[in-house]
Amino acid sequence: MKKKIFFLIGLAFAFLPATLFSQAHYKAGYIVTAQGDSVRGEVDDQEWDKSPRKINFRQGGAGSAYDIAQLNAFGIDGGDQYIKKKVSRTTRPTDVNNLFSSYDDSIITEPLLLRRVVDGRWTLYYAYVEKPLFFMQMDGGNIEELRYALLRQGNSYEVTTSYAFRDQLQARRMADGADANMPATLRTLPYSERDLRKFFLQQNGMKEETKKGPAFVVGFYAGAGISFNSLKMGGNFAQLSNNPAMSSTLSPVIQAGIDLGAARIQQRLVVRAELAAFQFASAHHGTVAKTATVTAKNNLYELKMMNIQPSLSILYHFLVYEKLRVYAGVGYAHTFSSYNKNRAVVEEPDWDRSTVYDPYLVFEKSWGALYGRLGVIVHKRIEAGLRYNFQGSFSRYITYDIAPHSLMMQLSYRF
Repeated sequence: MKKKIFFLIGLAFAFLPATLFSQAHYKAGYIVTAQGDSVRGEVDDQEWDKSPRKINFRQGGAGSAYDIAQLNAFGIDGGDQYIKKKVSRTTRPTDVNNLFSSYDDSIITEPLLLRRVVDGRWTLYYAYVEKPLFFMQMDGGNIEELRYALLRQGNSYEVTTSYAFRDQLQARRMADGADANMPATLRTLPYSERDLRKFFLQQNGMKEETKKGPAFVVGFYAGAGISFNSLKMGGNFAQLSNNPAMSSTLSPVIQAGIDLGAARIQQRLVVRAELAAFQFASAHHGTVAKTATVTAKNNLYELKMMNIQPSLSILYHFLVYEKLRVYAGVGYAHTFSSYNKNRAVVEEPDWDRSTVYDPYLVFEKSWGALYGRLGVIVHKRIEAGLRYNFQGSFSRYITYDIAPHSLMMQLSYRF
């Protein structure tokens, strides 16, 4: 039974429809073609984690693909603006883990679609090609990469950091008439979008826009799935047997929830609140052989319960791509249970006697459990996940080891 369930779960994940990867999210915007024509319409907003090489654009009808060779710029109303520039970029990795394997350390000159972060005399651009990249442009002149590098000392494990971009910015300040003393804010300036943006705004004599993006992003989802339920009962149950074997069952589950995560800068860590409802059922059928002192018995135990389960979990998105995210996490669920059936029946054929114990055991109506999660989010809209509770029980009996387990396969739509 268990092998079949895991096979079906794996099959469901393996055959998520390829059409999920082609969902579009069109928003009002524009493109500037390579010929210089500005065209209004709708841009398929993919909230690109990496610098786009191709976009979809439409004017009332079906979308058409435009690659980087066909574009000079594009933008989304009230959102990100991209402009194509031919730039020289370094390839040395800025992730320390990549310094201890072979890597390319060169300079590549190529056209990129750069996201404009600050516009003015001091203009700041952002790109992501294998690593985060920032570029500056002064008075519409040449564009140069703001250099940031990790340097490995020979074959040792010692790594130092080069903040060459601070010297580049100081040189530009001096060209603008500033003195040669580097200000403290520049000597400690981090290589991050938030800090570089603030610095560039200051150089332009501009203040941070009063209309800021949200500090947090809230996402809603709802869906349904299947719960594979199993129950372990350990101990000597007088009316049943020692360690009675309980059956496993499948039941439907419905869920809805909210995800809360930091906007843009930290998109990987998410706090999730969820409300789920599902049925848990298990049964035991056993016999006790007749002996000189014990009559033969047939015993039956049935447990059926309805569960309403609010939960709170922390998820980490450890793989992040434009159209796919993979996450794992842990959480706590507090279950409110109603017991529709909790009955044991003992039949003694030799005596033509049947005894019913209802309820057989007294269980908690409210109980907690810890669980783990693993899931994928496809194109920011479709989510498929596994959830397994590994600790917690509705039993408070000391002499019995009663442990329920539920493995849920959940499919949800994200609004």
